[in-house]
Amino acid sequence: LAAVEDGVLIAGVSIPVFTSTSYAIAVAKYASDGMLRWQQRYGDALPAGTRLEPVALCSDGTGGVYVLIERDLPGGNPDYTLLRYDAAGTLLWEREEDGASDFATSPKALVLTDEGIVVVSTDEVSADATFILSVLYDVDGNEQARQRLGSPNERNSALTALAAEDGGVYIVGSGRLDGDLADGLLVIKYGTGGQLEWSRTLGDRAAATAALAPDGLIVVNQGFRSIVTRLNGGGETEWSYTLQSSRSTVDVVATDDGRTLVTYQIVREERPIVFVDLIADGALQHEYQFPSVDPFLTLVPPSSLLAFDSNGAAYLGVTRYPYGYSGYIPSPGPSVDPFPTPYSAIVGRRLDLPPPASQGSIVEAEVSGTEGQTILSIPSPNPFQSQTKLRLSAADAQTVTVEVFDMLGRRVALLFEGEVAPDEQRALTLDGDSLPSGVYIVRATGETFAQSHRITLVR
Repeated sequence: LAAVEDGVLIAGVSIPVFTSTSYAIAVAKYASDGMLRWQQRYGDALPAGTRLEPVALCSDGTGGVYVLIERDLPGGNPDYTLLRYDAAGTLLWEREEDGASDFATSPKALVLTDEGIVVVSTDEVSADATFILSVLYDVDGNEQARQRLGSPNERNSALTALAAEDGGVYIVGSGRLDGDLADGLLVIKYGTGGQLEWSRTLGDRAAATAALAPDGLIVVNQGFRSIVTRLNGGGETEWSYTLQSSRSTVDVVATDDGRTLVTYQIVREERPIVFVDLIADGALQHEYQFPSVDPFLTLVPPSSLLAFDSNGAAYLGVTRYPYGYSGYIPSPGPSVDPFPTPYSAIVGRRLDLPPPASQGSIVEAEVSGTEGQTILSIPSPNPFQSQTKLRLSAADAQTVTVEVFDMLGRRVALLFEGEVAPDEQRALTLDGDSLPSGVYIVRATGETFAQSHRITLVR
């Protein structure tokens, strides 16, 4: 699925009703009002037994559509086919990559650049070695450059690829470079024209996901703990952030203002909880939690999690399905089906992101200040049943806003908004009578600072 300026593109597998020995690919374009503009099939003329699987698709500025397909011919090894359709859905050309005769070429990503289209794949050249293969085609399907990264007796694999701001390509995967003792998260940067600019590995953890960020990218690797790392355009680490979770479903996206959103799952007391962390300069600014309220349902963050609107809000889709469900849907019936249909559903959530801090980050922890700083005191009592009190003081005159947010990011109370004079102390009270029990964040934002505290309301 890919969104384009005037609609949506969809590519999927088309399997004949009475046989599963041959697959075809269906490609369709829908307008923004849901009307079908065109649809095409590919693969019907291939030998019987051919299996096709769409891997990626994208569109260029002329309305042309590129589709990357994994192809497995009878008696052969997997390789890939790249298709290009024009804006009306006419197939203009197809290109094939046969790879090594005895081994597989597995396509992983498709990236559109100013110079053409880049196909990234994992190329198995022997039983003990795999290389990361990157091929650049121009808009007419002519091969312009080819790069293979790897060494004999090493197994390097691509996960995804991203178009860099300077016209190059980032490739993220797993493997090792010369001198590495173990496999780790592998990042490669090719410039325009396909020349290698830099490559590096991060630790001994496998790659999980990646996302573009202003002048760089965000990568996530998984091991004993999942680590989010911000790399600049030169491959240097700017910051790292360790998640609470290890080896769970993780996805990440960067906001336009340079912050990072990452989602993952933690199981506490046999109850799965989906977390979304908002990270600013490597520190936690805000945390959202989505626990399952039904003991028979579990929640899993999706492999592609977030979208943004022009107001800075983020949207999260969470998959919900019966606890313990392994992926097989049994036949309906009271004897085998303890759960009501549907078996799974997508639950949508809107996250109203707090504004970026003027200096530093907002950290959800107790903040103790020193002379010369602006202080938001620790709420007392905490936890509280009816009211909790805070004090606000400032070393310099400035405008300050003190707000209260629930764990969904919604503002539930405004405690103060206005000017604070030098060395002035203001007493603030949060009345919890109109609020439900739960965890809240009290955040103070000024012209030169931002602080927050976590509070708990109990009944």
